[in-house]
Amino acid sequence: MNPIYKIEDYMLNDKRGHGGAVANMLLNGKLLHGNKVVVERLKREALKAIENKNEYDDLRYYHCWDAYEDYKACKYHNKMPYYNCLKELIEAYLYNNDYLILPPHKIERFFKDPLYRKKYNINKFPNNKFNKLVINCFDHPNKNNLDKLYKYVIKDGKFNINNYKHIEIIKKGE
Repeated sequence: MNPIYKIEDYMLNDKRGHGGAVANMLLNGKLLHGNKVVVERLKREALKAIENKNEYDDLRYYHCWDAYEDYKACKYHNKMPYYNCLKELIEAYLYNNDYLILPPHKIERFFKDPLYRKKYNINKFPNNKFNKLVINCFDHPNKNNLDKLYKYVIKDGKFNINNYKHIEIIKKGE
């Protein structure tokens, strides 16, 4: 296990939203060895992280646009650009609609298997047209299905590449 300050840092700075896997483990796991007072405090922090809303992140939609443009530019639509774009679309939608972003190697199973989601205590999960589009992209990987998902996600995020401005705040000393 990690030192306490690292656990707090992981929850605070998790880019997948809601404290990520660390918060989920603290809330649903069993304590095998450790200071119960500290663990209870960490569980309270994990609960706060899980309940926090994700901040809207336009950059995630830019990544979708960029990955989709790369996919369209490929001469021989091979699998790598397709699945990279699919991953970016799923992550942008989940994060900006206040869901936990899933580990890439588990995404397909999370979408298709409700028992698998339950096993990992993922109770808040989209159940809508988005799910059907994602599952269709996994079951029938082709440009038409990816295009439908892309249009759905970009429309949901109200993203327009022609109006996009990325402002990065650079911190001195980092």
